[in-house]
This record gives sequence, C-alpha cells and structure tokens, in this order.
Amino acid sequence: MFLTRRDASSHAGWAGIRRSLVGALLFCCVLSGYLLLFNVDQPYHNGDWSTRYEVTCAIVEHNSFAVRPRVSDARVGPGVGGHSYAQYTLGQTTAMIPLYLLGRRLAGVTQTRCGQAVVNPIVYLTAKALDVILAALLCVLFFATARLLRYGPRPALALTCVLAFGTSLWPDALSSEEHTLESLFLLAAAYAALRYTLQRRKNRLWVFVMGLAAGLVFVTRIAGVIALPIFALYLVILHRRRAGSAGSAGSVGSVGFAGSTGSTGFARWRPVWRDLLLFALGALPSLLVNAVYDALRFGSPLRTAPYHTPTFGYPPLLGLANLLVSPGKGLLWYTPAVCALALALRPFWRRFPLPSLLFGLICAVYLAFYANVVYWHGDPAWGPRYLYPLLPYLVLPLGEVFRRWRGYRVRVRGAVVGVLAASFLVQLAGVTVSYWRYWHVMFGYHFDQIRGYVWGYDFNSWWSPAQSPIFLSLSGIADITHKMVTHTPLLQHTALLHLSDPNETPVYRVVGHASLYLTDADELRYGANWNTFTPWWLHQYPWWDARTVALLALALVAVCLISGGALLALLAAPPAPPAPPRSAVSLARRPAREAAPGVDARVPPSAEGVGGRVLEVGATGGTDTGARRIARRPASGCAPVGGAGPPRGGGVCRPHGRGGRERPTVRPAAHRDGVHGDVGAGWDVDVPGPPRRGGAGAVPTGAVRAGADAAPADVGRAAADAVS
Repeated sequence: MFLTRRDASSHAGWAGIRRSLVGALLFCCVLSGYLLLFNVDQPYHNGDWSTRYEVTCAIVEHNSFAVRPRVSDARVGPGVGGHSYAQYTLGQTTAMIPLYLLGRRLAGVTQTRCGQAVVNPIVYLTAKALDVILAALLCVLFFATARLLRYGPRPALALTCVLAFGTSLWPDALSSEEHTLESLFLLAAAYAALRYTLQRRKNRLWVFVMGLAAGLVFVTRIAGVIALPIFALYLVILHRRRAGSAGSAGSVGSVGFAGSTGSTGFARWRPVWRDLLLFALGALPSLLVNAVYDALRFGSPLRTAPYHTPTFGYPPLLGLANLLVSPGKGLLWYTPAVCALALALRPFWRRFPLPSLLFGLICAVYLAFYANVVYWHGDPAWGPRYLYPLLPYLVLPLGEVFRRWRGYRVRVRGAVVGVLAASFLVQLAGVTVSYWRYWHVMFGYHFDQIRGYVWGYDFNSWWSPAQSPIFLSLSGIADITHKMVTHTPLLQHTALLHLSDPNETPVYRVVGHASLYLTDADELRYGANWNTFTPWWLHQYPWWDARTVALLALALVAVCLISGGALLALLAAPPAPPAPPRSAVSLARRPAREAAPGVDARVPPSAEGVGGRVLEVGATGGTDTGARRIARRPASGCAPVGGAGPPRGGGVCRPHGRGGRERPTVRPAAHRDGVHGDVGAGWDVDVPGPPRRGGAGAVPTGAVRAGADAAPADVGRAAADAVS
C-alpha cells in the first residue's frame, strides 16, 4: 500500500504536536522545580536587579527612564536634565514589564510607588520570578539544540537535566541577575547558526535570526557586544572552509559543496558578504535601541554609564586561572560536571567539527574578555557569574559520554556519576543556603582583607579553600540544621552581636504594605535571614497563612512530578512512523510503470542507477535533512541488494546494465567529513571491479562519495567516470 500526501501530512502533524508537548512538559517540570526553591534570603537579593526593577517601575508608572536611587553608588548617576539614570541596558528591564503588570493585577492595584522603602510585595515578587521563567525556556531551547545535534530523546533529556540542576544555571536563575537572559539569547543565536550549518547554508533566514539574537545579547548587557564578532567570524570560517573543500578536490568528494575553483576576487567572497550583510541587518535594531537609549539618558549614543570607571587592566593569565580553577571562583569547582569533558571533547569534535568550532569560539572569546576585566569576579555573586552563558556549550558535548555509556568500564562510569552527583550537591548548597551568609562571614571575620570599590568589593579570598562560598554553604547546610534544633547562635563574634537571634525567620514589616526594602528599624530582624534556609515555603508571610504556604508548595511538587513523569512516558513511547519521502508521494500518484523494476518507492531512501529515463527519487531523515535529489535516471533493472527487500535504515540498489554488465552501486550514507561533520545524508557510489583510489583518503578505495545536495548530473558523471 502506497502512502499518500494526506498520510504524510498527518505524520508531520503528529510529529509537530509531539514536539510541542515535549517542550511544554519540560518547561513545566523545570519551572516548578525552580519555583519550589525560590529564595527569600534577602528581599531584593542584589542591588543590580533592584536598580533594574526601579527602572521598570519608572517606565510603567511615569513613562520615564529616570529613577530615584535608593542607594547612591556608581550604578546610578546624573544624566540628561539633571535626572538620575541607571547604567544598565534595557534587556532585563523591559522583559520584566509583563510580569510587573501581572503583579499589579494579582495585587489588585493600579499603580505602585517607585523609589520607596515600602513596595507592594506581590508586584515585587512576581517581577522577581522573571529569571526563573527564562531559565525554564533556556532548558527547552537547550533540549531542542541537543536533538538538532542528533542526540536521542533520552540522552537529550539527560543533558537538559544536567544543565538545569547540575550546573550553576540553577543558582544563577534564582539570583535574579541578567545572565539567564543573556544565556537565552546567546543560545538562540547558536541554535540559528547550527541550523544554518546543518542545512548547508540553504535557508538564509537563519542568518538573520542569528544576527537578531546576537544583537539582543548586546541589549541585555553592554559586554554582550562580544557576541556580534563571534558569530560574524563563524560565518566567515564556515564559508571559507566549505569553499576550500570545494576548491581542493578534483575528486567527486567535493561535489555539491559551496565554492568554485574558478572563482576569483569578489565573486569568491560574494556569499560571505551576502551573509554578513544579512547578519548585520538582524543585529541593527539592537544597535539602534542601545544608541537611542544612551542618547536619551546621557546625551551621547556612545556613552553607556554615568561615570567613567576602569574596566580593563587585570592580568589576563591570573584572571583566567581565577575564573577556571581558583577555589573561591573557579568554574571547575562551581560546576564539576564540566570535568567529564575529558571524555567527550575528542569524539564530539570528530562528529561535529563545525559545531565544535562554534562552541570553542564562544568560550574562548568570553574567557579572553573577562579574564582582562578588573571586576572579573562580579562579587557579590555565586561563582564566576560572567561565565555562566558558556554552560550550554560545556554540557552539550557530554552527549557523547551518554552515547558511549555502555562501552565505558565500571570505574569510568562511577567517576562520571560521582562528578555529576558532586555538581548537583554544589548547586543544592547554592540554592538552599543564602550567599549573604558568606558575605557576612567575610565582613565579620576577615574585614582586613576586603578591598572596596565604588561599585562593589574584592574579598581577596579566591585561593583560600576555607573561605570559599562553596565550603561555607556546604557546611552551612549542616550548621543551620543543627542550630535550628539546638537554638544556639550560629556565629560567635563581637562584630556580629548586633544581628539579633539567628533562629528567627524572615518577617516582613507591614505598614500598609509589606516592606521588602529594609529600613533601619528592620535591620535587627532582617539580620537573621542569612542564618536560615532560603526556600520560600520555610518562612512566614503576613499575606499568607501556614496552610496556604504548604498547599502551594505541595502543588509545585505535584506539577514537577506529573510533568516529569508525563515527559518520560512521552519520550519512551515509540514515535509515529516517519513521513515518507517526496519520491514516495510522487510515485504513489503516478502509474506503476514509472517505477523501475525491483524498486520499492515506499522505503526511504531509495537509490537508482545511472542512465535511462528521468525519475525523481528523494531521501528524508532526521531533523536536518529534507528531500534530496540524486541521479534521477532509472536503469533498465534495479533490484535491492540481498534479495527480497531493502535493509532496515535505507535501500541499496544495484543496477544492472545492458549485456549483464554490473553498474556502480549508489548507496545512501551519512558523510562524516572534515567540513560538515556528521551532518545530513550523502551518497556512496561503490565501483565494481578493481579498486580505485579515492580523493585525499576521504573515502575507501573503490568508492566515490558525493554530498547529499549533489546535482544529479554530477553524481551520474561521477559514477560513469568510475566505471570507465
């Protein structure tokens, strides 16, 4: 029975619905898990986010970018008209506006006061949930990227779980910093670059999307401007490598690649300039937004902050060591899962050379940039927060570990499991114990080594394991649990005696509204917060009773378990039959006599011999291959090799010529070359008779290889030349 176009449409429709369900369930699972440990250790948690919240409030309530600073430091300063403006870009500020409006509706108010010590807690906490939502979206996009790289549903889900709960993405999402939004846009640009690469530059819309997403990284952070040269350079390398592959070969292995040996001068660079122009058009709106915003605030499109403070000048080698391996800030300590890259880098490079090159560019540029920044540590913060946008590209190669899992020895498996468990434990300590515990310990015990800046502090504790936030948080889990039972002070030091009873839970002052910005009268009660666990359901609120808090927490647990279970069941279920190739659909609508004898058009992909009448034959498969056209001339006879039918996974036809002479065998195959990696199907033409030497050792002796997008005439000529 032949499949019709209606059958193909139904299969494609079910595949789309299944992908949407997987994305929705994954989003709900991660979001509920993050919300379950939403922190209330310090109401505004960090001054950066608090300042951005004030800008959001000013935009919504007063249609203005000017703010009334609650704290006077270098983050807010004078600008146009004598007003005060924040130094931050509009990315996180504008993304917060929908949640701010939702919070007002939930609170039943039509307006809130900006720049006040007393704010509406419902509005404030609803806006604070922005990064949690963005992190869940990031995990969904990460899963889609893993599937794009041809990892199976279960390995892709395992990678997503590692990213969500085994890396510093988790505590960073709860810190309300802007790096989660930066990571989301950066991964969107990388996803577009991968789609463009795997589709062999056939859909240039992805170049525009790449530029748009890279530009939004710049709108999120001023330092995000480094994303623009990263992807522009990748486009140049992509074109030059493919053009070089085409120009290097007198062999059929180069058939269908971009470039031409006869192209010189501007014509050779025309595809590069065309893509760079399209990339620039995508990034242009973001550049204009930042320029106009700077001009409105500070009178110049090139002035990005109210004060000129030194940014660069830190010793790069020392900064690199601090960011990667120091006990207090090293990425290897805050995300131990990256240690498993020792097993994954080589196979990932061999399988995906161009994606590996893209990931390497992103990591190298970020490391080189922030290693030279004076404020490289970003304190107060959990770990090297400026490197957190690199986490997806450090986790994706671990898919090779999961693919080869059964081939490893027991000791190797145990080491990988241990590293992943340690990584999860570090993140759990970071989201359950307040980072401000470390802050107060340093100020109370080691004040003499702290260096102050106009915008923050250097604790100079990065190479002291005993002063590492990881150590203090891990020990804090045991300390807080023990002290909550024994009711004894956590810290015995005269510098901290003013901090009230450490067993108190955070209680918000109520003066018309609950106070989230703490006044002097609240300082004693507030001082207890950092000596308790941070999850919201462990604390008291004047607007919720204990029963409501418990029910909300249980509801989040139920959502997490139900969505996670449904996701596992959906991924474990066998997928719908794949949509047939276009050739099968076209053959089903033609008279049977048009199909060559012995060719079953229902089984994708099929291959036909060289010579004879024109007949369209295609192949589909995976997420990055579409209908392919190969030698479109059926032979007088073509029977599947091996007898009754084609083998599983693809047909191999051995055409027979006139007079019984055996012709070349055209076989679908996944090409793994140095330019494209394992991306898309191609065609192997096996030559009968004495072996012939292939081109540059890329294919075995006696075979000729052609790309999946090779022109029919080129494939036919290759096979004819091989026989002659």
